[in-house]
Amino acid sequence: MWKTGMTSVSSNVTIRLVQAIGERKELRVPMTLISKTRLKTVETTAIVNSGAAGTFISEDFIKLHKIRTHRLSKPFKVTTANGSLTKGGPITHYCVLTVKIDDCAMIGKFNVMRLGKRDQILLGIPL
Repeated sequence: MWKTGMTSVSSNVTIRLVQAIGERKELRVPMTLISKTRLKTVETTAIVNSGAAGTFISEDFIKLHKIRTHRLSKPFKVTTANGSLTKGGPITHYCVLTVKIDDCAMIGKFNVMRLGKRDQILLGIPL
């Protein structure tokens, strides 16, 4: 369960407060994904991982919502926090989606990979 709230620090800046309740210590951000090719919107949440060097989206999520993907010119391998390579093999595809969080919309490139059932989108800090 999450508690969320809004606080205003000036007339131009609003900060969303998100607090984990319970045993899991993770930050999830509610968002809307908009696909230009299918003219479809999907409400979901993304897990924020400041240790990840990119943004990722689940293969299963892509298939479920029929999101168009593109082949990377140079596939790459992903190393996890414990130093092992991901089980799904190298990243070979990506997708481009409009991401809307609160009233802010932006274009995001997501690398497609096998993620856990709970984690459909992982937001890291792209290099």
